[in-house]
Amino acid sequence: SLETLAHEAGVGMTTLPSNRDSLASKIQDSLESFEKQLNAPEDEYYLLALEYPNTGHVVGTSGILSYTGKRKPFYSYKLGTLAHFSQELSIHKQVQTLSLVNDLTGISEVCTLFLSAHHRKGRNGRFLSRVRFLFMAEHPQRFHQSVIAEMRGVQDEEGKSPFWRNLGSYFFDMDFSKADYLSAVGNKQ
Repeated sequence: SLETLAHEAGVGMTTLPSNRDSLASKIQDSLESFEKQLNAPEDEYYLLALEYPNTGHVVGTSGILSYTGKRKPFYSYKLGTLAHFSQELSIHKQVQTLSLVNDLTGISEVCTLFLSAHHRKGRNGRFLSRVRFLFMAEHPQRFHQSVIAEMRGVQDEEGKSPFWRNLGSYFFDMDFSKADYLSAVGNKQ
């Protein structure tokens, strides 16, 4: 069921890769994380699943990473402004910039939120998302006081990432789906 769900999630869902070995590793990491006795977050990953109890069929997932950047660097972009001034030429120009940073290392992240299209009704999605916060509230010692969420990127009508096309592709000679897959299965080099 989880493999089917990962396949349905498609490109851009790096925390739910359509790869049996990666999914098995995530499940094992999650089982070990739930078993740990902790006073502070170390590097746990909690994978939660929404399933039909009578069939065991998984229809959704959500997850929590307790500590970003412990095993692998956690990169993000910081939006900034570069200001150019010239009093003599009467020039005042501001340009937005993106800087690659590791500023969010060590905080917790809610992730892996996906609900099968057939089950996106009622409040299933809201429930699936909020259950992570209920778990965090019940076990605050397992998480950082700050929490982030990465949003899945936008794709155009052809399934292409405009962000990748306009930035990432200049640094990596591969299409977005390949880069996304490599990132999802643990190769962020």
